[in-house]
Amino acid sequence: MPFFSSATEDTYLILLPDGRSLQTTRKLHQVIILLDGSRNIDEIAENLSNLWKHTIQPEEVQDWIDRYIAPHDLLVPDPSQSAAVGSASTGSSSTKGIMLVPARAALPVSRRLQALVHPTCSLPLLWLSAGCHGLVYLGLHSETGPGFFSCLPSSVYLIAYLLVFVSVLFHEFGHLSACTYFDCPHGEIRIGLYLIFPVFYANVSPSWRLNRKARVVVDLAGMYFQLLMTIPIALLFQLTGEPLWLLLFLELDAMILFSLNPFLRFDGYWLCSDLLGVPNLRSRSRLLIKSLCDRLLRRAPVPEAPLLKIRTGARIGLALYAVGSYVFGGLVLVLLCRFLPARIQALPAEVRRLVDDAAGDWARGDVSGVVVRLLQLLFLCALLFGAGRMLAQVLPALARAGGTLLAKLCRLVGKSTR
Repeated sequence: MPFFSSATEDTYLILLPDGRSLQTTRKLHQVIILLDGSRNIDEIAENLSNLWKHTIQPEEVQDWIDRYIAPHDLLVPDPSQSAAVGSASTGSSSTKGIMLVPARAALPVSRRLQALVHPTCSLPLLWLSAGCHGLVYLGLHSETGPGFFSCLPSSVYLIAYLLVFVSVLFHEFGHLSACTYFDCPHGEIRIGLYLIFPVFYANVSPSWRLNRKARVVVDLAGMYFQLLMTIPIALLFQLTGEPLWLLLFLELDAMILFSLNPFLRFDGYWLCSDLLGVPNLRSRSRLLIKSLCDRLLRRAPVPEAPLLKIRTGARIGLALYAVGSYVFGGLVLVLLCRFLPARIQALPAEVRRLVDDAAGDWARGDVSGVVVRLLQLLFLCALLFGAGRMLAQVLPALARAGGTLLAKLCRLVGKSTR
């Protein structure tokens, strides 16, 4: 089906039964249409020659199939072959993680919540949320500093954790409800580990079939639903003055701001991708940098990559995103290398402290305190495991990239000295 992007030529979207979505160019789309099982390679080349008004060789068609079609499992295996080749696909990203809410169970909820996405409902609620934020932040004073939360019992923190869990689940239902509002099917809600963060995520892969404005609404709907939760929480804080409600209010705002980060695959990443009209934003930004480096380092002209044939504004935005992503990645790597060893060294003492605190809470009969300590321990271990896994992936990749760059520079220096 047609795909709405910032490409300078018509692009198409291939929707696969396993949930994957693939972008393709107009010419490759025409090749795929001809691959219906009734034509051999020679006949496809002849059809394309007539269609494109210049000669296409069968070898070219076979090369396109081998490079762009076969790796994505778009071809039905030949049943006459006794030794079937295994699938090269890793499956849809929606299959990763642990199932939390199946699509069938989520659909009735998203149907009821889709009314919140309608402008006649969403605009007044956004203004109300803005007013509540003004009341809370303008009313803060020195008495609500860090010590304001120090006297909270463990039962209050447990309630806060549960409400944060509900808010994150409500966030994901925001994405699903926006899909339902635009008559687009959606999938399930899962929980998994992304980099160093335990995350919830909704499967809204079918939203790629929507136009860009609708996809932007789907991207923003999760944060919008969390903003809706700040309205009753702000009112409860104004009425009671309880630290719990202020703590929840600040946590929700911090989570919304964190979700806007465009350099991690949270809502801000997909929002930036849809605003620019560039899918696979991270890989396209790397491709742009590689293309620019090839043009600068090589004297012979380098043909432009088909995936980079986008409008000027989108190209500028993609270039800025590429620079920002490398700067952000470098800062994160520096911070990890600086603080992760100390955190790992302090981990045994931190674990012992949490275990001792949990034992003390259990001796006092404070079950909520035991649960809070266990949740803190679980979250700490998840962060450290994720950080270690990310370093294990990033450091070898950086070493390979550095070796490749050094080899290119050595070849350039060798050519210049001759």
